[in-house]
Amino acid sequence: LEMEIISSLQHPNIVRLLDTGHDEGLDAHFIVMEYVEGISLGDLLYDREVDGALLPELAIEIAIQLCSALTEPHQLGVIHRDIKPDNIILTVQSDEQLAIKLLDFGVARVVDPHEKIDSAAARARLTATGGIVGTPPYIAPELCEGSFNASAKADLYAIGALLFELLTG
Repeated sequence: LEMEIISSLQHPNIVRLLDTGHDEGLDAHFIVMEYVEGISLGDLLYDREVDGALLPELAIEIAIQLCSALTEPHQLGVIHRDIKPDNIILTVQSDEQLAIKLLDFGVARVVDPHEKIDSAAARARLTATGGIVGTPPYIAPELCEGSFNASAKADLYAIGALLFELLTG
């Protein structure tokens, strides 16, 4: 169900999921995504010769586009759960404007906003191991404390942590 919903996402700031499948010979699942020419925000932040903050205007533009990218998934109940610099591609559009593309919905989860997850069986379905998912500096505290009631608030927390990093270096 998650992959069907994720493949239906059409927001211009989201890398489109084109296909999924299973290679019988390798016994491996795969996904095919839209190719986006650009640089990851992680590479921009961590591979620069001079570490430090981005210009506030650039940091805010990235955050605005990231919030926009999440409007469609959140309306459909899709929680990304791994917002981080390496999952954001910066690209230049044909009109020379900067655009971000959010990718890697690999640990995304479709939730009913009214659903409360309490049972061990429900926890186990979050991941193959039932463990916490995401990248530690961007995980909302309630998810780190073992709450499995993921909501869009977790993605917004990650955007806040990312914006802090962009503005402070």
